[in-house]
Parts: sequence; structure tokens; C-alpha cells
Amino acid sequence: MNYEEALVAVSALAPRGWRLGLDRMFRFLELAQIEPSVKFIHITGTNGKGSVTATVQSILIEQGHRAGAFFSPFVHDPMERIQIGRRYLAPDSFARLATRLLAIGEESGEEITEFEMKTAIGLAAWEEAGCDWVALEVGLGGRFDATNVINGEVSVITSIGLDHTAILGNTLEEIAFEKSGIIKPGKPVVIGAIPAEARAIIENVASQLNAPLWRLGQEVTWTVQEEGYRVRTPQAEFLAGWPKLAGPHQVGNMAVAIAACDAAGAIVSPECVSKGVESVRLPGRMERRKVGTTTFILDGAHNQDAAAMLALTLSNSADKIPVVAGMLAGHDPVAFFEPLKALISELHLVPIDFHRAVPPHVLAEQITELGLPVTVHQSVKSGLLSAQRSGSDVLVTGSFYLVGEAGNQLTHLESRNQ
Repeated sequence: MNYEEALVAVSALAPRGWRLGLDRMFRFLELAQIEPSVKFIHITGTNGKGSVTATVQSILIEQGHRAGAFFSPFVHDPMERIQIGRRYLAPDSFARLATRLLAIGEESGEEITEFEMKTAIGLAAWEEAGCDWVALEVGLGGRFDATNVINGEVSVITSIGLDHTAILGNTLEEIAFEKSGIIKPGKPVVIGAIPAEARAIIENVASQLNAPLWRLGQEVTWTVQEEGYRVRTPQAEFLAGWPKLAGPHQVGNMAVAIAACDAAGAIVSPECVSKGVESVRLPGRMERRKVGTTTFILDGAHNQDAAAMLALTLSNSADKIPVVAGMLAGHDPVAFFEPLKALISELHLVPIDFHRAVPPHVLAEQITELGLPVTVHQSVKSGLLSAQRSGSDVLVTGSFYLVGEAGNQLTHLESRNQ
């Protein structure tokens, strides 16, 4: 298959949905003869896992390691998911690996899911490229996620919040237990700012597995000085500089990422940590795109905690702004829009080209109680153009899938304006 054919073939597995469990994935990797020798820093969390994954990889690269990364989901380019160094997996490599692994998957009769296939392609690609480290982001949960077939050097839990409750549980404790499933016996665990009831579950799992625990605010701390942030771990102190990613929450994410690299024993040049922090790139997180005189802010926040942090990040703006939004099933729309309500001048709900997308008219009905000024659109382009007429900045949020679609539309609008 060529690249386009391979993308279509892998995407055709999507209707199989999320089927959490590891037995099928282990059997598939055995049939495909994929035995990773790479060292992994395994990262989960309700929010912040993408930011921490990107920061970990950037630090590893500046340490001189050949470092890969895995992100879930992608935003603008399908190859964002699987990275080697600062490059996305080459399309021809994806096509070649997908052709081989799809054939093995079908012959096995296991009905491998889309996410399992993409995880396997990543594992094969990093091995083939000779990566020595990989920052590996979990897809969903942790305990039964397809990425949990690896034996990470360090496990990271960035945050715990109520999201994907139909799959992971209805309480913070249940969700914490699922995410704690990536903790490995005797291997360090680094955790971010986590509610006490969820933290107690993680601490119990870590204790049972004799896994050293580094907690943000306790074993891991940070201070700000004239030259930038300094991060302290139980082993060392690092000048971190200034986070590249926007938002007050990114300081904690940065500290967690540095601690994870330190706990893994991957920092060989402490003086290069700040360069890693300041070289992070990550699409769809407070990403700004200029089209004509309008600045579009693209942010993939999709649950209550992420929305609250997004609202805090944008709170310095005195004026309300128009918002273009869409959501996928499995998230609470009222809880999501409530923290953003004070910032919204007009809300443009648009469809998302994804099988779990909530139709915009249904989403409008679900949030009626919030009393927001809602307009329902039949396309992403229509919503963007309507919001642009306000003459102010425009926020696009609610789903990474929407952010990706909006980014593509904005590229077309940019070319038309040139």
C-alpha cells in the first residue's frame, strides 16, 4: 500500500472501537515479532499528558538521546502520533509497516483495533530507527491500554479528573486505580497535582509494588528566579528556564517532565535541561493562527478540568470572545462549558468528522440550561467564518479532532488571503 491507502486501511479499524485489554495486544506483538528494546517513560493522566510527553521527549533529545514519542490523538497530521527525534514518522515508513502489520493482524483473527495497530506501528518504528528512549503517552486509562504492554523505566500520572467515566469509573478513586495500572514493580512513579482521594489510591498501588513515588509539591518542587524556574527532585536541582507551552498549569507539567527524566536516569547533561524545556513544540495547546486580522486560538481542551485551566489562561483578556466548539460523546458538555461561560460572547457549534462526534444541534440542546448565545452550523468552515466576523480573537475548542479540522480550514483561508 502507499501512504494514503495505508491511512485508509488503518482508519477502517476505527469502528471496532476501544476494547481495553492486553492479551490480544501481547499475542499480536508476538506474531509480528516486535520485541521492543527501547527504554520507555510511560505517561498517563486526565489532562496534561500530551504536554508532559512532549516536554519529556524534548528534554531527552537535548540530552543527546535518539528519542521517540507517541501522542494520542494527533491534531493536524496523522504522523504526529509517532515521532522519531523532532520529525514525524515518514509516510513511506508508515505505509510499509502498516502493510505488514495489517496483514498479520487479519491473519491472526484477533480483530485488532485502530489504536492497537497504531501502537504496534510505533513500537516497530522506534525499534527500527534505533531509538534508545521513547516518551509514550497512554491512549485511554492505563491498566488495560494497548501501550501498557511495555515495561517502562518510569511511570507518570499527570492528573486525575472525571472524564471517560463510562469506561474508567464514576469516581476519582476508580479512575486513579485504572491509571495506576501503568505502575511497574520497583520502578519510579512521578505524579502531578492530584486530589487527595485519588492520590491515596496511587500511593497504595505504588507501595504494594515497591515503586518509589515522587509527588509534585512534595518530593518534586519548583521555584522561580530571575533566570527562570528551578526544579528540585530527590536527586538533583535543575535550571528549567521558561516553559515554551502557554498557561499557568504548564509549570507543573514541566516540573513533572523533568522529574520523570531524572528518575529514569536519562539526564546526562543537566545544563541542557532548560534547552529541552524551551524547545518543546505541541500543536493544539493554546496554538495561535493568524488569518487576516483575526487570531484564532486552537486548544483541544475537552473536559471540565481542562476547560477551567483554559479559562484561567485566557482570563487576562478583558473582553469576551467568540468560541467555535464541538465535542465527542463521553464528555459532559455542561461541565465543560460552565468554566468558559464568562468568556463566551457567542458560541458557534459545529460538526466534527469523527464517529463519536455529538451532532451540533444535539450539543445545543444539552447545554440549554447555561443560557449561552448559541448558533448551530452545518460545517466547521461556516462556524469559523461566522466567528471571524466579530473582529476579535476566536477560540476553537472542545476536541482535538475539531482543532485538527479547524486548522486545515484555516490553512485554506490563509492561502485564499495571500
